[in-house]
Amino acid sequence: MYTEYNLNEFATRCFRNTGDGDYIVARLAYRSEQYPQFLWSSLQAIEKYLKYILLMNRIDGRQVRHDLGRGVKIIRSDAPFDLRLSENAQGFIKYLDRFARFRYFETMYNYNGDELCNLDRTVWEIRRYCQPTISTFERKKRPERDHMASVSKYIKRTEESPPYDFRIHGGALEKVLENKSHPSRAPLIWYNRYYSRQSGDPARISMGRGFVNSPLAMHPEMIEDVLKYVFLPKDVVKAFREVVLERQKAAAIQDRKSK
Repeated sequence: MYTEYNLNEFATRCFRNTGDGDYIVARLAYRSEQYPQFLWSSLQAIEKYLKYILLMNRIDGRQVRHDLGRGVKIIRSDAPFDLRLSENAQGFIKYLDRFARFRYFETMYNYNGDELCNLDRTVWEIRRYCQPTISTFERKKRPERDHMASVSKYIKRTEESPPYDFRIHGGALEKVLENKSHPSRAPLIWYNRYYSRQSGDPARISMGRGFVNSPLAMHPEMIEDVLKYVFLPKDVVKAFREVVLERQKAAAIQDRKSK
């Protein structure tokens, strides 16, 4: 028969540890200039951290799926502590929600060159809450008000120290950092101000600014033929059908004017 400890282990191994792996993969993808893969792995990492926080606090997270904004909203409404996120982190979460979920290049995406820095910061800010210290069991030991106060003080202390001083006991990232021969250590600390004392200036490795259009965005009129063979999200289908309709209306108006 399983215990509460087993449920916590599920959260740690399936969400936090797997999210740590996704984070390293995202950094590898960025370094290799594989931007769509960077976006998806970034979303996966942050999604798993949010789900870890929800499960460790025994909050229903089944509706989160790949919607990071929804996960943040649920935590802020139901968790017994304040989720402190900077404007940069909140903006990056919105950016991922807008572009990263389209794994098959259904829509366009753009980048400004600061995405890796924003990922590092967002991961660091959210991952501070990925600890058993803010679990159901702590709330059983002390009144909720005291628990919330202790969590707030702890998170505030992390903001007053260099970010690379923060460590999670037994965390997967921490194990990579401690093992100098680990193959994932180099991509983790590469220009990473949040997990390395000697990171260098991240601006030096910026991919610059860019905009990449998708085939469907260039030729939305093929949407019906694509749907004969491929599943697309409902909102994507709706958006491109509306574009096609608007173009048809504009063409009809132009045709009438030319007659």
